[in-house]
Amino acid sequence: MMRGITFLLCLLVQTGFGQSISVTPVTKENYWIGDVTLSADGRRIAYVAKANGDASLNGFWIRDTASLRGEKMPVPALFGRGMVFAPDGNSLYFIAPDQARPWVNHLYQWLLTGGEPRRIAERVDGPIAFSPDGSSFAFFRNLGHDRNALVVRNTANETERKLAEWVSAASAGYNPAWSPDGQEIACPGRPELLLVSVQTGQIRKVRAPGFAAGLAWPAHGGGLFALIDGRIWRHDIARSAWDPITAEHDRYGLRIAAAADGSTLAVVRHQDVMPTVTFFGNLIGLKSLDVFYSDVVLIHLAR
Repeated sequence: MMRGITFLLCLLVQTGFGQSISVTPVTKENYWIGDVTLSADGRRIAYVAKANGDASLNGFWIRDTASLRGEKMPVPALFGRGMVFAPDGNSLYFIAPDQARPWVNHLYQWLLTGGEPRRIAERVDGPIAFSPDGSSFAFFRNLGHDRNALVVRNTANETERKLAEWVSAASAGYNPAWSPDGQEIACPGRPELLLVSVQTGQIRKVRAPGFAAGLAWPAHGGGLFALIDGRIWRHDIARSAWDPITAEHDRYGLRIAAAADGSTLAVVRHQDVMPTVTFFGNLIGLKSLDVFYSDVVLIHLAR
């Protein structure tokens, strides 16, 4: 189908709290989407597509979010997962396993103008989250035996400090999210969302509708977005309330990225290719019959 027509015929959705959103498909391939990220200005989206979860990398794309025009780009020999745009949008950060010790992950920066990635930090076990001013980033470090540390690294002097530590398998592989005022960092937890003070490391817990996995906290407002059981929710800090963004039957992946102004989200959507089989399978308890393909979508929220 013509991508321009697909772009113009966005799907309008009414959220659970009365706000209209529009969903723009970026891809429509029968592909497994390995990763997705959005630049802070909301102008570019990057994603990785594979034929299936076990296939080798066969597509890294960067597209303009307004026109959906873009290019398939060659990736360096060393490439990984957990992509995050740098604040200026000129490079990507990702994590990749150490070649000699594949159980250890390191953080790399790759300039989109070309060249080989540069190692930035060691023992980084999930996507990073930049502070609102871009001077630091936060990440999780696996300490073993389900112990996880939230670490903050200064981008200028490359110093690190451990803010907090807890025992939970829930944090491994996920990303934190930095609050717009720079005072707290949100972390996934079960069953509560964890909010860690940047100054003291003190943790306060916020009840969530489920396991708040993928997190995004736009630097200039919009609320804290979370993927909970395949559905996108927004937490209004002032009201201490959770509002659903997408419909209950929608299913999304574990990564979510947001433009800095909170107007646009990038996420992987899962769609059932055999809904009738799934329906009757679920009636008799055979949920393993679910068969999905994935596509990248942009979700635009009315401001």
